Amino acid sequence: MKQVWVRKMHRRMLWSLMLTLALSVAWVVQAQTDVAAAPRDQGITLKLDVPSGLYGYVDDSGKWLIAPRFEYAREFHEGLAAVAEPSGRWGYIRPDGSYAIQPEYRAAYDFRGGLAVVDIGKKAGVIDTTGALKLKSSYYLAGAGDVDGYLAVITDVDPSQVLENRRYGLITNRGVEIKPAYDGRPGVFDGFITLYKEGASGEYMDRTTYVALDDGKVIQLPGELRSVSDGVGLIAYYVDPSESLNRSNPRTRYAYLLPDGKIIDAYTDWSGRKHVFVEACNFSEGLACVAINRTEMGHKHHDDWGYLKKDGTWLIQPNFERAGDFNDGIAPVKAGYSWGYLNFDGSWFIEPVWVESASNVPEEFGFDTGAYKQSEVDYVYREARAIVKSLVNDSMSDYDKLRVIYQYITEKVKYDQNFYAHNVPRISYTAYGALRYNIAVCEGYSELLNVMLNMAGVENRIITGTIRSSGIAHAWNLVRIDGALYHVDATWDAGMTKWDYFLRSDDYMKLSRTWNEQKYEAAPKDYK
Repeated sequence: MKQVWVRKMHRRMLWSLMLTLALSVAWVVQAQTDVAAAPRDQGITLKLDVPSGLYGYVDDSGKWLIAPRFEYAREFHEGLAAVAEPSGRWGYIRPDGSYAIQPEYRAAYDFRGGLAVVDIGKKAGVIDTTGALKLKSSYYLAGAGDVDGYLAVITDVDPSQVLENRRYGLITNRGVEIKPAYDGRPGVFDGFITLYKEGASGEYMDRTTYVALDDGKVIQLPGELRSVSDGVGLIAYYVDPSESLNRSNPRTRYAYLLPDGKIIDAYTDWSGRKHVFVEACNFSEGLACVAINRTEMGHKHHDDWGYLKKDGTWLIQPNFERAGDFNDGIAPVKAGYSWGYLNFDGSWFIEPVWVESASNVPEEFGFDTGAYKQSEVDYVYREARAIVKSLVNDSMSDYDKLRVIYQYITEKVKYDQNFYAHNVPRISYTAYGALRYNIAVCEGYSELLNVMLNMAGVENRIITGTIRSSGIAHAWNLVRIDGALYHVDATWDAGMTKWDYFLRSDDYMKLSRTWNEQKYEAAPKDYK
């Protein structure tokens, strides 16, 4: 008895090694693939009984629900579990241990969406939960059960006998067969099943790429699938160098792959002329900013940007000089020489305007207001004064005044993420943007804090420097509390429950930034 058990355990160790080294080489190895793409059923768990070397199933407490009697087994999925008898034949059992589908297959895999892959004489088959045969393929099974995007990989030659010169196909999650005609195993790229054929040169750039849909349709792509966002693929492809448009990467063009397989690769203007996409962004909040070039090929470079919907129609046809992603329902666009923000419906959230600098600036503005219109200065003065009056009173200490104003700004104002795309509207650099629209970058944060602290009678000034790790310019504030100077950075504390940059010393701030220390008084200590 002991020898039998030892032989079984040695055999299991060999199977595990084969699985690790060559998962898809032979059907036997495939049958032991225990990587389930779909979550297993709860309340019943596969377990190996070490003394007998057989598999059974236990409940959550470890109590046997189905006594160990199977040579090999898989977890329960959709109410059924694939198990193998000592004869090596696979079938499916119910949670009570009775057979729902008799053991007659060389291998069997988990049910997914009401379908499961089985091995019928080394060939692929698909059954439903009643055991009815939905597909009997004439091609060899080369892998199943380990990828969410499809049910199985099939080949035109026996994978246990031939390692080279084989073609690959697949069985989709709907049980549809795509015949082996491709040069590599199918991949899954963020929900899209990808296939390829080698070109004559054998080089990667010479490959033809395809996408397979669950209904069995195969779409040839014009280029490489670069990324997927909001369920839409972004394709990059290359054109003749003569169509350069004088661009830095003149041969690259773009297209979008919709979930139904439709490819959108051009904008058609009022005259019926098509313009290819010369720049393209990932989809964000259901829209993508896209650029076309209306000039004749090879002439002056000039792009027009618009916003494409996921159904291939346009929210806004290309007419802006620049555009950025939608974030929280708004997106930056450049019209003329000024930036503004669009709402999700295409109306203006912040309209781009020419700025005539303010000439009447109150003394509470302790910075250059050249980027402000007079109406914006007036707005900041009026609104900030009302807010400060509601937050502070004469009985409060400078520390208390600072704290409530700092809390107001860090809770109300959101950082303008378009800074990282280099397309920030002008007003995001101002206290007006921070106060009127609750959007700002560091200059807007520091200027609003400067104005409000000055109105509250708390001495402060704006300090400018750079982020140590990136060299990007940055602005924050120096404040005087109880006679000593301290650093505060409302930008970096915005939205935080714990402030890491409130009343900090020079030494602490030097860990993350640099500045001209000769221009500013020292802040030798953290506030205690």
